[in-house]
Amino acid sequence: MVTHNQLVYLTEIVNQKSFTRAAEKLFLSQSTLSKSIKALEGELGVEIINRQSKEFALTEEGELVYAYAQRVLNYFTSETEALKERFKGVGGSLSVGVPPTAGPAYFYSRIYAFRQEYPNVKLSIEETPSNTLIEKMEAGQIDMGIVLEPFENENYIKKPVYRSEIVICVAQNHSLAQKESVRLSELKNESFLMLTPDYMFRGIVDNYCRKAGFQPKVVFESSQWDMLYDMVAANFGITFLPRWLVEKWGKSEVRILYVEEPQMPWVLSLCYARSRFMTEPMKKFLEICLRGQ
Repeated sequence: MVTHNQLVYLTEIVNQKSFTRAAEKLFLSQSTLSKSIKALEGELGVEIINRQSKEFALTEEGELVYAYAQRVLNYFTSETEALKERFKGVGGSLSVGVPPTAGPAYFYSRIYAFRQEYPNVKLSIEETPSNTLIEKMEAGQIDMGIVLEPFENENYIKKPVYRSEIVICVAQNHSLAQKESVRLSELKNESFLMLTPDYMFRGIVDNYCRKAGFQPKVVFESSQWDMLYDMVAANFGITFLPRWLVEKWGKSEVRILYVEEPQMPWVLSLCYARSRFMTEPMKKFLEICLRGQ
């Protein structure tokens, strides 16, 4: 069987018009090249190198073999480049897990940009809480996921792509409504309206409260941001929300209080398994998400 290496070696020998120079160019021994050409001649049943000529020359059959080698190698190179281009976002697939709380904040605009730039990539978006994303990435059900910081897992690579902060929302007639900011410890006796525990946001808020010396008194839980907001407006309790969300709504039914101690950042990161092969669609989606950082 004629091999790719045999054709490469023959082409270099002809280009250099010398076994010695070709061996130096290919970082091989001269004997390796000689054995390769003899094996090629044996496979084809013809003499390729004119060994009776004082100067380097191909036989008539050798010229045909050389022309064949050029066609095959040119085809190999062009098809390989075409395959690489296909993997650079022209085709392929990408699945991304996005928490419902994160999508409107940032990623839907990035998803739209990705679709515009790489229309032939089969893109699938799955809305699921951050805690569930890790399980799905470990199971190979999704390629990448959006998590809320702090997220520490040595098996994953993460790239922060969006930053905001967590604020307190109270009713306009609440006793704290006249303040601009509060210490978190001042809220220990308040009634809290909170996201359900399956949201990473809930765990982060609970942790901040514990560090401030109290366990939140939760009087109501929901998976719906807008329900929590409406209940705050009716003065059923107070809640934590990402600042971007309140600003996006543009509502005035509640009062926003900033947390001065401790500061409560709201940071989203795009992550993927460290062991996961980084495909071109994954690279391109990460590039788009990092724009403007």
